[in-house]
Amino acid sequence: MTLGMQLVLLQVAIVLTTVVGTGLTAVWLQEQQLRDAYQDRMIAVAQSVAGLPVITEAFDDADPSATIQPVAEVIRNASDVTYVVVANDLGIRYSHPNPDRIGEKVSTDPAIPLSGEIYVGTQTGTLGESWRVKVPIFAADGEEVIGQVSVGILESELRADFLGGLSVLLVTLVV
Repeated sequence: MTLGMQLVLLQVAIVLTTVVGTGLTAVWLQEQQLRDAYQDRMIAVAQSVAGLPVITEAFDDADPSATIQPVAEVIRNASDVTYVVVANDLGIRYSHPNPDRIGEKVSTDPAIPLSGEIYVGTQTGTLGESWRVKVPIFAADGEEVIGQVSVGILESELRADFLGGLSVLLVTLVV
């Protein structure tokens, strides 16, 4: 092989390595940006629900789910998330996208939001594996935690959104 051919092959290898490295970095960044956007939306939705007077006041009702379930469903549909689940401090659901699950104990550990902290992560619940946010619901005094709001999106929906945007990136890299 001539020196000229070796130099051309070296240049091609450098360009391909750069394009592949840049592409992998762009894919990783795109996934992180998508997750961050969902996380911000889910935190905002969960904190909004947790702060609604209609929600906190319903905790004192004989049947809290009669008030909470319709509100949670409207918010779930408007915010384009998979679920908005409100539960009391014992982990008993007052709302769920599947109404048959209302009155049951939540399927994942509620310890973090019940300690007053925000939880963000992936867990497997009754609807499947989901990227979720859990926030505490505070009593009127602002001190006592009376429940939690869990808002999430299925990982399968997140992957579908990611793959939908990935095709444009891959076409750009190939060109």
